[in-house]
Amino acid sequence: NLSATFEDVQATAFLVSASVVDAWLSVRQQVELLKLVREQLSANRTQLELLELRLSVGQATALDVLQQRQQVAATEAEIPSMASVLDTQQHRLQILLGQNPMGGLVSTNAVVLPEFTPLPGIGTPLDLLNARPDLRAARNRIEAADHDVAVAVAERLPRLTLNLTYDFQANELAGPFNRQIASLLGNLTGPIFEGGRRKAEVRRRQAILEERLNRYTQLFINALLEVENALVQERRQNELIFALEKQIGHARRSLEEARARYVNGLNDYLPVLTSLQTTQVLERRLIMERRRRLTFRSNLLRAIGGVWSESLETQSSQTPK
Repeated sequence: NLSATFEDVQATAFLVSASVVDAWLSVRQQVELLKLVREQLSANRTQLELLELRLSVGQATALDVLQQRQQVAATEAEIPSMASVLDTQQHRLQILLGQNPMGGLVSTNAVVLPEFTPLPGIGTPLDLLNARPDLRAARNRIEAADHDVAVAVAERLPRLTLNLTYDFQANELAGPFNRQIASLLGNLTGPIFEGGRRKAEVRRRQAILEERLNRYTQLFINALLEVENALVQERRQNELIFALEKQIGHARRSLEEARARYVNGLNDYLPVLTSLQTTQVLERRLIMERRRRLTFRSNLLRAIGGVWSESLETQSSQTPK
């Protein structure tokens, strides 16, 4: 049980680290969004100045100027709410880091989200049994209930799961895997519980083992599902970002064409304004979707588990005092 409790602490550390990553990404997203919106505001003001100049020489209408002024005002109005979100996310991050939320200790110098790296090696479903602390804790609790059963599970369970890959659906594996565990339990507990023990004690210990083995099974199925979901979400998000970048390219070219036609007197200002609004909205969305992709990667890394805490301890011990 002590070993299981230690693994529970590791599992909690995984959850806390995921919360820290989420808060940090939220801060980075808001910093980048604020930077982009301020750049868009500057561009909108420049466009307004050009329109006012054209109005002064009779090449633009008052409506053109008023429409662009409204666009400038709308962009200005977005900055306070974005700054408020940044402040609250900074406070959240500082609380998670154990810092004073009013201390201003979170740096906002970095203005871009981290670069998205290639997918790491995620191993096999079998690797989850040792990589995830919640599964290690469940296995340790089986051992606490009966060491012989734990040894048998450790010896036989890998053979039951060697043929599994992430190409399977976790919900399709639940039934067969549960049946394998039930068969394993039935084959093991008969001889293990024999030996002259009182029947009541045998039933009690068998009930405890069944409950813990069932929990172990469900945790494993849930772990498979978490990895599968994270992989699917990341893959679909990559497709979305690719399509969004393509859409932004078309929107920018449309804006250039609308401006050229307006300057040459071939259309009024409304197509320019519409293209400008579309482009700026898409640019902001791209930042948010890139952040979501990083969140999905974070979810994947948490789902596959690992020994990151041990590497941190090693680095800490090697750091000069």
